[in-house]
Amino acid sequence: MVISIKEKGTKQYIECLFSLRKLRMSGLAALLFIFFFGCANLATAQTDAADHVSPAEQQEEAVAKVADDDLFYANNVTFVYDGLYAVNTADGVGQIKLHVRVTDASGNPVAGVPVTFSASPSGNVTIIKNDAATDANGYAYVAYSSTTPGIVNISANVNGTSANGGTPIPITFTNIVDVTKSSFAIISNNAIANGQATDIAEVRLVDANGNPLVNVPVSFSTSDGADGSGTVNYTNSQGIVQFTQTNKKVVTLSLAATVNNIPIGATDNWAFVADKPDVGSGGGDVPPGSNPGDGGTNPPGGGTNPGGGTNPPGGGTNPGGGTNPPGGGTNPGGGTNPPGGGTNPGGGTNPPGGGTNPGDGTNPPGGGTNPGGGTNPPGGGTNPGGGTNPPGGGTNPGGGTDPGGGTDPGGGTGPTNPSTGGSCGKTTFTLSAASQQADGTSVVSATVVLKDQYDHLISGVDVSFYVLQNNLVHFLNGPVIKTDANGAATLNIVSYKAGTLDLFATVNGSVIKVCNDNDARIIFLPGPPDLDNDSTYLKGIITTALANNTDATSAVAHIVDKLGNPVSGQTVTFSFVDKTGKASFTTGATAVTDRYGNAYAGVKSAAIGEADLSATVLIGAAQQAIKHGYPTIPVPLYFVSGTPDINNDSTYIIPVIDNATANGLDITRVKVHVVDAWGNVVANVPVNFNKTDTAGRSIFANNNNIIYTDANGNAFIDLTSLAAGKVDVTANIVINEIAVNIIHGSPAAVYFVNIPDTDNPETLLQVVIPRAMADGMSNTSVKAHVVDQDGNLMRFVPVYFNISKGQGRIITPQPVPTDVSGDAYILINSTTDGSVNIVAAAGTRDIKNGSPALVQFTRPDIYVPRAFTPNGDGVNDIIKPIVVGVFKLQIFSVYNRWGNLVFQSADAVSKGWDGTYKGAQQPNETYIWVAQGLDAAGTSVQRRGMLTLVR
Repeated sequence: MVISIKEKGTKQYIECLFSLRKLRMSGLAALLFIFFFGCANLATAQTDAADHVSPAEQQEEAVAKVADDDLFYANNVTFVYDGLYAVNTADGVGQIKLHVRVTDASGNPVAGVPVTFSASPSGNVTIIKNDAATDANGYAYVAYSSTTPGIVNISANVNGTSANGGTPIPITFTNIVDVTKSSFAIISNNAIANGQATDIAEVRLVDANGNPLVNVPVSFSTSDGADGSGTVNYTNSQGIVQFTQTNKKVVTLSLAATVNNIPIGATDNWAFVADKPDVGSGGGDVPPGSNPGDGGTNPPGGGTNPGGGTNPPGGGTNPGGGTNPPGGGTNPGGGTNPPGGGTNPGGGTNPPGGGTNPGDGTNPPGGGTNPGGGTNPPGGGTNPGGGTNPPGGGTNPGGGTDPGGGTDPGGGTGPTNPSTGGSCGKTTFTLSAASQQADGTSVVSATVVLKDQYDHLISGVDVSFYVLQNNLVHFLNGPVIKTDANGAATLNIVSYKAGTLDLFATVNGSVIKVCNDNDARIIFLPGPPDLDNDSTYLKGIITTALANNTDATSAVAHIVDKLGNPVSGQTVTFSFVDKTGKASFTTGATAVTDRYGNAYAGVKSAAIGEADLSATVLIGAAQQAIKHGYPTIPVPLYFVSGTPDINNDSTYIIPVIDNATANGLDITRVKVHVVDAWGNVVANVPVNFNKTDTAGRSIFANNNNIIYTDANGNAFIDLTSLAAGKVDVTANIVINEIAVNIIHGSPAAVYFVNIPDTDNPETLLQVVIPRAMADGMSNTSVKAHVVDQDGNLMRFVPVYFNISKGQGRIITPQPVPTDVSGDAYILINSTTDGSVNIVAAAGTRDIKNGSPALVQFTRPDIYVPRAFTPNGDGVNDIIKPIVVGVFKLQIFSVYNRWGNLVFQSADAVSKGWDGTYKGAQQPNETYIWVAQGLDAAGTSVQRRGMLTLVR
């Protein structure tokens, strides 16, 4: 068997060779065995030899193996210090330990390998421990002490071979370190924690005589085990050793130095600190008018504010409790005089502009004067009406432009928030919310987290907070706040006033850059509408308009929260009680409040009268009514008529009472009705009546011919006469100082006649429709016929009808004038079964003949007369059922007294029974009838009764 060079170089080959050596073969014999027999036969040889090897032989084998095959172990022997230190004190006590370890090619420990240690110079040391051979773990130890300072070289021989290639290991015994005279100090501290800047510590070791100790190892350790902790450095010729460290964390560490585990000096602290705050750049400087505080302060302006109010810049003085924003004027009272320079001595509101508002109206900024009750927002023009004039400079009663937070309503541009613009730094500036309610309790937190350029948090640094609109807010802390351990400084803000707030902060005089522009702006929102606040109200602006379905009245709903902040974006629902019958909204029934808290409604009408306007707002899930109103709640809106129009055919003259008795007492009456161009009645118009009398015996009542129209546009005049005859009446009215005649219906002719003769038999009551259903809709009818004492028909006699007995209702308006035939008709209905008695009077005289007239009201039913006379005289010859109400007759049958059917028909309503049976006349006697049909509800109804045949 041939063993290749490659196989000899393998681990397998070496293990095979080692196994043969265990069989007590020499190295040469083992090689020959492998050459001739190979490693495959090794197991058998091992088994045979195992029973013949004694412990002594095993020890001999190990020694022989090392002696013969040091090639196998040369790279498997380590000789090192046993511990951290190769230096100790030359006091005869302190020890320096070393060890040798032997392993095989596979890294397994080899026990029993002889080891010898030697020292040079040998007289300077004392051997404390010396192992002659490796133990079970492959280790052999040696330990030395000394009383002589100096360096001693230690060598090791493993099975006759020098360890470390024959290079000895030096050990040092020094003079005794005097820890009381040695020193430990931090000579460079507070390095920036950027991983580059260093803190430096220094140790100087001396003996009891102050002599420096050279080449002594000093161990340095830090409390957090950071990089470099546990480093051992050796003292130089001056006994000094230094330790340096960098860090990327902001941290304070405790640092200790030891020699042979003996502390040198006291443990000290060193720190790695953050760099200066990185706040960004290019954001701008602090504006001159900025206020590092809350809304209770007095921003720059030159004036003083000794009271509790707010006096923004302007130069004026506000000694009271009111508010005097910039302008330079003086407001000694309790009212509000925003910027402008004018004076507001009363209780009203005079926003900026420079004008004067002595009343209680509202005159927002602009410079003009608003003497009325409307709203004139900033602009500079004058808006005395009820419109809205947003900022501009001219007069804009419509919907102009309303700039936002960065604009000064006086026309200029306010300061720019310096925290916006430029580049960002590592320091952050954030808000807990971009908006919050202005209720004095809801908090917005502004947090600055200071960081350096390395992202380290910076604690213990003052951050100053500023606002541009200082009259909006109240700081709950600050305005200067020191950063905490997390680098954070948090300002808590509340506001009692709705509006937009620009906030910024500085550190060390530098403005902290806000990377998101919106982060620097807080919008304080009004709270929910407060209906109990009397500044939430509904007020009429234009309360009177023509009832022409074009011109409109208007009103404003002003909505505030409990602190008086206007509530914008609130939907207001308007409604009105329409007393005109023809009113409608011009603006829709809902409107949304603008930034001033105002929502407007317009109402028009096509008829005169009043519309009472109310409004509700949605609070929670319910619509709630506005409680306060000006002048009242609901707000009355009036629609009035225009100028009288004689060309409108609803302006006319007409008789309303005619045919009066010519007795000097009874009257005729003429009416003039006046309307405008849109048909609205016109009240309080003087009407001048005139007459032409053919008999010459008539007069106007009370001798007054000028009558004013009433609320219905009517003017009535009465006439009396002592002679029968015709009187023509005309009238005129004054329009634009010119008398114009009423043209429609002119002249109105009235007649005086003789009196009705109620003793004349021809003056009587007659029933026209005697029977009707008692359903409240079917009518009976009665008429009165009237003649005078000469028997002449009387026209236009007023007849007054009444019910003297029974339950019914006269539905004809009364009095009822007689027509050209001398007749006056009425209709009566009822919901009650039974008879109703009707009486009447012609004028003032009761009608006797035919009185009372009797009419009957019944329920739906089938009726059959009690008797009939089929004698051929044409009167009552046929008997048939009478169907009352909505009814369908199905069959009508007649039986004689013996029960025999003598007549039956399904069409008996129209035909009936003639008293015969099969052509033969039936005898006079009593018969039984049966009728069956359906009522209006489709229910079957059957009726029966008795009838008598009489010839």
